Amino acid sequence: MLNWVIQKLSITMFNYLLNSGVLDKIDSKIGHYFFHQFSLRLPKFIGI
Repeated sequence: MLNWVIQKLSITMFNYLLNSGVLDKIDSKIGHYFFHQFSLRLPKFIGI
């Protein structure tokens, strides 16, 4: 359940970045790489 919530949060944040045009200013490969790294580190950041 917790993983699902984290995944939903990550996807929502990613969609927000996409819609706000932030990712248009970055190379998409770099954007996807940072998003992936962020998804991996999010649980540690929250403190799970």
